[in-house]
Amino acid sequence: MVDLAAGHSRILLVATALHALPATMAQRLIHAGLEVGVVAPGTRYLKSLPLSLRVGCSPRHFEKNLQQTVAAWRPSLIVPCDDRATEWLHRWHADLRAASDPQMRWMAELVETSLGDPAHFEVASSKSRLVALAAALGIRTPASLPANSPDEIALAQRDIPFPAMMKSDGAFGGCGVRSVASAEDAAACLDVWRKPPRLRRVVLDSLREGRTLPFVLRRDFQPPEIDLQAIIPGSPVNRAVLCQQGRVVAGVTVKALRTKPDNGPATVVETFQHEQIEADVARLVAALGLSGFVGFDFMLDHDNRAWLIELNPRVTPAACLFSSSASPLVSALGPSLRQSGVAFADPAPGQRVVMFPQEFERDPQSALLSTPEHYVPWNSPAFVRACLENTLRPSLYARARAAWRNRIPPEPAFSGALREQARP
Repeated sequence: MVDLAAGHSRILLVATALHALPATMAQRLIHAGLEVGVVAPGTRYLKSLPLSLRVGCSPRHFEKNLQQTVAAWRPSLIVPCDDRATEWLHRWHADLRAASDPQMRWMAELVETSLGDPAHFEVASSKSRLVALAAALGIRTPASLPANSPDEIALAQRDIPFPAMMKSDGAFGGCGVRSVASAEDAAACLDVWRKPPRLRRVVLDSLREGRTLPFVLRRDFQPPEIDLQAIIPGSPVNRAVLCQQGRVVAGVTVKALRTKPDNGPATVVETFQHEQIEADVARLVAALGLSGFVGFDFMLDHDNRAWLIELNPRVTPAACLFSSSASPLVSALGPSLRQSGVAFADPAPGQRVVMFPQEFERDPQSALLSTPEHYVPWNSPAFVRACLENTLRPSLYARARAAWRNRIPPEPAFSGALREQARP
């Protein structure tokens, strides 16, 4: 395996999406004294940070760009920031393992050090296979059955009543999850997910994002595996962990108090402790031989029983909360790189964190933004300003579309305190 103690603690973040999470994680890692590089699309978030290395993410030349970056910079750890980045790292690892060159073998070992046992990569990235593994380990999961055709939907609904959840592998950020009220809804959802996106949608996405990735994804489209899953009434809970070769080094469990609409991520959370969740996560981490940052989603029912919903084989927002007392994962990363066998206790329960910039994106006028629980990284004013501007200033695409419809949207007013402290 890669000798992490031999060099500097260099962390390479890899991302394909345009959201703020890679920059949020980078900001926390820099504040913890680590060298941070990124292979990601250029965003105003990342451009606001003093990164040690910044390389653009080209979907056509991802493996080549990443290989050159890793060979030149030699990071201690690679951290994917979205599911697509994880998928691309898995594919890159397969190519590296097939090569005989010692340098490429070293890179393959670096991916294994960063993500875990390659024998379980497919299980970690598949919602359906994960549920099967969890059930075999005695972990409570909602009923989940394949729904890749109308016939499979008809079979699944014998055991799973409507309304239910449709889930697609390879999706993230709430995009691959939809509530369906009937077999007809499920069939309509299936018809959309099992086909490549329409060219008009791809063109609009490409214009909005300012890159060609939507065209590449359409060209390389493969129908995903889709499941129908029973709904568990209760409260969503997430456990984010830092792992090392199948062992949990540090973790934090949070309840979602507020979320973005349409199955979006949490914007306000509270630290929480639950012995069953911690034990279930430890068993899955060991069974899959996981390394790096991983997130697990649960539902807590009315009897305080936890039901595993899915695994996110990447860093999640709960891993990089700005409240240092509520998030030990980033603090634990440096020591874990220098010394194996270390472990860190979970934070105390009951700590509420209003997440930045998530709550501000959800509602720029939210009353929670002025509370002490709203941890804003004022030590990185350029990053804060980038987050505020991204929320309050519509993109060029949005302005052009609104102007075409003669409805140019007004810019929401800054909160007084935020405006004054974010001013350069």
